[in-house]
Amino acid sequence: MMMKQIILLSFFLLIFPTINVKAQKSSTIIGAVEEVTLPIENITVRARIDTGARASSLHAEKIEIIEENGQKFVHFTTTLADATSGKETTYNMVEPLLKTVDIKRRSVEGLDLYETRPVIELEICLDGQTYLAPINLNNRKNFEFPMLIGRHEMNILNFIVDPKSENIAQNSCN
Repeated sequence: MMMKQIILLSFFLLIFPTINVKAQKSSTIIGAVEEVTLPIENITVRARIDTGARASSLHAEKIEIIEENGQKFVHFTTTLADATSGKETTYNMVEPLLKTVDIKRRSVEGLDLYETRPVIELEICLDGQTYLAPINLNNRKNFEFPMLIGRHEMNILNFIVDPKSENIAQNSCN
């Protein structure tokens, strides 16, 4: 019996001689809601961490794409509540347009609906890590959170989400 196991193991090792295992950076666990610091006057906002969304999104209104000197820019306003004080402030923003994306919306009667959104690059800081992230702009005034962090940033920053927790990331971004 032992000989049969040795032969089987030897055969397996001949077929699969080396298994290359890469060392991975350990992941950080964050909650389903976290505080994210943005460069907009260094404001910290509450953000939904959404594993179902591929991309990140920021609340924006009066979105207008304009071209100046051959480069496209996005003019928009955003009203954000500071996570600590709750004080709401409206900011008039102008950022270079990175690209536009088509975001799939709910299906209606079997038809997929898409919404085209502008994307800007915005520095975000979450759990002490700062990252220049592609953020699509969308009117989120009817949502609880002005910002949504999607899977792209979770993968880049190596986060795992604990859906039962909130505000467990360290907030050392200021």
